Amino acid sequence: MAERKEIVRQIIHRVMVAGEGRSERLQITIEWVGGGTTVGIITRPISRLEHLSAYPQLCQRLRALVDAGYSTVEITACLAHEGFHSPKYAKPFSRQSVVELMRRLGVHQPRRRRRPPLPEHEWWLSDLARELGRSNSTLHQWRKRGWLQVRWHEQSKRWVAWADAVERARLKQWCTRPAGYESRNMWLDAQRSQPTVSPHLTAV
Repeated sequence: MAERKEIVRQIIHRVMVAGEGRSERLQITIEWVGGGTTVGIITRPISRLEHLSAYPQLCQRLRALVDAGYSTVEITACLAHEGFHSPKYAKPFSRQSVVELMRRLGVHQPRRRRRPPLPEHEWWLSDLARELGRSNSTLHQWRKRGWLQVRWHEQSKRWVAWADAVERARLKQWCTRPAGYESRNMWLDAQRSQPTVSPHLTAV
């Protein structure tokens, strides 16, 4: 470490740091020995959310997502994907932080319409997920792979799964399989389906 510091002293004349107000952005200017400068931006942890440089854009985006009917879980994922972060350590916002910001801004999600009743043995995916002890996203993956008997509910614009007692028992048994079970089987089936070449055959 002492040698590294000495090397830095030989090539850097001085470093100047200028904060952009109370925001997390710091402008760094490095003056090199022998002339020349390098300018860049780094971030620092701050204590107050409203001091973030992107706070106006954050509030605008949050309101837009709420107006579009996104849930707090979906809003949290969108904000993380779009690069918004909390004031401390540049970490993505947690769901609780999103809820607190919505409360601070006085933003409320619209009251959800009551879901229409379903025929016997039909389930909304979220309800079936709770019944099976799985996440909603897991059931959507099953749906895409054809592992669930589903139909599109036009009135509510949602998927509906069919699962009587026997089918629920099968799905619960499915849940006990180890992670990657189906992926391994699909890979093995693909390997078995490939044509084999006799080791005694040679290229001509």
